[in-house]
Amino acid sequence: KKELEEECDSLSSKIAIIVDRAQDVQAKLSITAEEANTMAGDLKMAKSELDDMNRDAADKARTISELEHKLSDARDQELDAKEQARKHKEELDDALISCDKAKARTKLLQDRV
Repeated sequence: KKELEEECDSLSSKIAIIVDRAQDVQAKLSITAEEANTMAGDLKMAKSELDDMNRDAADKARTISELEHKLSDARDQELDAKEQARKHKEELDDALISCDKAKARTKLLQDRV
């Protein structure tokens, strides 16, 4: 009977140790779960911030593209305006030459009369 009591006490002691260890493991798992939840929240926040940055970058890229298009149009208009100005200058030069010729003829005709 004494042996059984000793064996029972030994088993009870071992069970108590196992229970203590199980509680320690459970506490560590609980802490790990909390840390995992915190990390998940941090990751979700970081993803949201990254999504916002990606949207901002896409908006800026669209704006830059629009501005580049407007700049290209403005350059084309500038080239057209320069070409028009060149043509008008040629026409003016031709008109001045014609005018000078007409004046010279008129002077010749007046000198003859």
